[in-house]
Order: sequence, then C-alpha cells, then structure tokens
Amino acid sequence: MIKKFSKQFFLVCCGFFFVACSEVNTISDTSKTGNGEANVSLLTLQDMVGTWTATVSLSGTSTDMGAYTGTMVTDESFAVDGSFLRVNKSDIKSEKLGDSTFFTCQRGSVAIDRSIETLVISEECFFNSSTLDLSKANWTVYGSIDVFPIALINNTYYDNRFARQNSGTGLLGTWKEEMQYQSTSGKKNWFKNIIVITDNSLNALSYSDSDGTFSGAPESEAYTYTNVNGVLTLTPTTEKAKTSITAVVISGDSLCFGEGKERKKNQPTR
Repeated sequence: MIKKFSKQFFLVCCGFFFVACSEVNTISDTSKTGNGEANVSLLTLQDMVGTWTATVSLSGTSTDMGAYTGTMVTDESFAVDGSFLRVNKSDIKSEKLGDSTFFTCQRGSVAIDRSIETLVISEECFFNSSTLDLSKANWTVYGSIDVFPIALINNTYYDNRFARQNSGTGLLGTWKEEMQYQSTSGKKNWFKNIIVITDNSLNALSYSDSDGTFSGAPESEAYTYTNVNGVLTLTPTTEKAKTSITAVVISGDSLCFGEGKERKKNQPTR
C-alpha cells in the first residue's frame, strides 16, 4: 500500500511527523473545496490543550522477546505554553521474558495553526519498570521536527487528515494529505498522498522527495472496496497492494482513517 516513511501508509496512518521550516507553507491550508474555500474547522493550539489518550494492541516476534502480545497506552499532553509530553506505557507478555512493563517518553514543543501541527521532539527517555517517575528521568537528545495535518472529530484527535480537493460528496472524490519531516540527523523529507475514490474503486498515489517539488513518479496502488457503516474492505487490483480493512471518518471536507491510534481527550492514564 501507499508508503509513508517507507512504512505502509493506508492502514498504518499513525503519528506522522514532518519538518518545521520555511517550507512549511507548502502544506498550509490544504483543506479546500472545489470552489477554493476552506470548509473545515481550522484548529489552533487552544483547541488541543489537554491530554489525549490512545490504546492499541501489540503482537509480533522479536529476537529479544520471541513471540509477544500486549497493549500500549499513549498519553499526549499539550500545554497552553506550547510544551509537549508523550508517554507510552507498554505491557507485554512474551515468550522469552514473560510479563514486562516499560515506558518510553518524549518531550518538546508544539504549535498548531489552521489545523497544521508542528511538533518538535527535543528529548526522550526510557523506564524499564512498572512505575514512572519523570523526576528521575535520564533525558537524552532526540531532535526531530514534524509537520502534519490534524482533525478533531467527535472529540477525537486524528493526525492523518486528508482534505477534499474537489466538489465531491461523502466518501467520493479526491483527497490529499501533505506532510514534512526532519529526522534526528537533520535530513528533510516531504510526503504527499492522494486518494481518488469512486463508487466502487479507490486509487492511491504516494509521492516523496527531499525538496518538496514532488517531481518524481509516484507509487500507485488500486483497490475495489465495499463500505459497510463506515468500514472499508479493500481488495487490491494491483500487484503490491494488500487486502485491508479500515474504518473511515468524514467531517465536512476532512477524511481520517480510524486505525486504532486516534486519541480521545482524557486525564493522563499513567
């Protein structure tokens, strides 16, 4: 399926982070209808102040743990002064290590303007224990900068917002998502995903480059689909695509995929 950060994008739309620099204007105000007028609620930091929580299931295999299952609870906190804290708590049951709990934390700053979020992750830390005490954290430099479009729909925070690009209605039409990313090494990358949805087909194009011109040929994937109460079952019609099932949420001219990482406003769970 379509790629982001060399990961499959279409169902794994989770926490994409992109570069904050002068080029950020290339993705600002992408929520346009066919007549060129914005038709979404444009968010600011004030709209997002608080703690947003997501819980996801984990499973797989690794060299250290063998086969494992578990859950990860993520709290993302935005403060009025623009500070940011992310706490991931993972509870794992593994073949080699048995039961274990650990935390990974990141902190930095956040700015949100016209539903474009700029996230600077400056430091991270790790706790291999069942309790978290940030006063004892050994913070190390991280240094990524991410810019991506967001939406707030039914008190749920999505960081995978696609904006309608024409005058279609409901699910049908052309949808675009643009993002930028600067890694800890300082490398900059730009990403653009376009989805064209008709009554029975979904075609996806993915562009990526290091300068934001998107001059190269995109990766493409095509599907037929069924839509049952907002849950899409995608059947590939191109070689590299895979059969997938995902929920989709539409509000005005915003489309978001509910892949399990969307966040509800809450008190911190740690």
